[in-house]
Amino acid sequence: MYIKNLKINGFRNLRDIEINFGENTNFITGENGQGKTNILEALWLLTGVKSFRRAKESAFFCNTENLPIEITALFENSQRTQEILLKNDGKKRETTLNGVAIESQSKLFGNLLCVVFSPSDIEIATGSPDLRRGFLDIAISQIKPSYVQGLIRYNHILKQRNACLKSDSIIDTEIWDNQLDAVGASIALYRKTYINALNKTAAEIYAALTGKKETFEAVYQSGVSRKFAELAGDTGSARAIFYYYLKKNSDRDRQYGFTSTGIHRDDLKFLINGKEANLYASQGQNRSAALALKLSQAQLLYEETNEKAVVLLDDVFSELDETRRNFLKESLPGYQKIITGTDKQSYADTIIKSGRIEI
Repeated sequence: MYIKNLKINGFRNLRDIEINFGENTNFITGENGQGKTNILEALWLLTGVKSFRRAKESAFFCNTENLPIEITALFENSQRTQEILLKNDGKKRETTLNGVAIESQSKLFGNLLCVVFSPSDIEIATGSPDLRRGFLDIAISQIKPSYVQGLIRYNHILKQRNACLKSDSIIDTEIWDNQLDAVGASIALYRKTYINALNKTAAEIYAALTGKKETFEAVYQSGVSRKFAELAGDTGSARAIFYYYLKKNSDRDRQYGFTSTGIHRDDLKFLINGKEANLYASQGQNRSAALALKLSQAQLLYEETNEKAVVLLDDVFSELDETRRNFLKESLPGYQKIITGTDKQSYADTIIKSGRIEI
């Protein structure tokens, strides 16, 4: 898969940008603050995912002209050429795929496949559980687009159950419990299956990155119970355990006004040399872990879809030492790479500067 053409207008500081990309390595160079990362962010939105910078939508409109946002990408996969268009004037959004309107941006999942690397990826290892769940959910949704609809459904049910718990009158949560356990057990199955594959692939990549001097392991931590995690492959049994804990904790949940048990509290534990990475690993080890996870995401995506995702590298080479830079360069043969940075570096075969191609 590769992106052939990108047009952007009105997104952050970008005006009338048009870029024709090469199929291999593309380098976007310029001084800080010129909008290099904004180009990658605009591209990333066309995958159906929110900003990888975790920015609010209002930040996209920081222009004095009050221009509407328009982003268009022409891309090619193994079967055909496709086009995605995203328009947003702050009041109304419009998303089309090959000229056909789609009801929401999340419906774009599974079409334009991208994996993004950024300096903040280290937070997957060191940050809060919601960042690791987000990493998991994006990775799974790219492979199984229907997964994101299950997440939306789960969060809707969870919101309704929490509203019942906060109500002054005692409202039975049974109707929500019977839906939450079913959707939650299904999501847990997807997560456990993906983590099993991720663990194997990331361990191999991490070992290669460290010259087999260190080990890496990814472990699913259930927000329900350890038994639930073990039985996540058996949806019926997992659902029964989830329901049991919902009932067991119902009094506490009503006391605090929220649901304390569920897949919304899942986490992904990383072990380096058998020790928890977020507690004992060095910054270099956590960077290696994040790199192994992202490379694994790209590899698993290829194994499941037979498509090599477009790799977006946002100023990551300045954050990596020479060993990790070289490993990253050599790990993505056959992938289109779009890289931002402040200097040209020696690995680019196409240079993009100020919206122009330089050969």
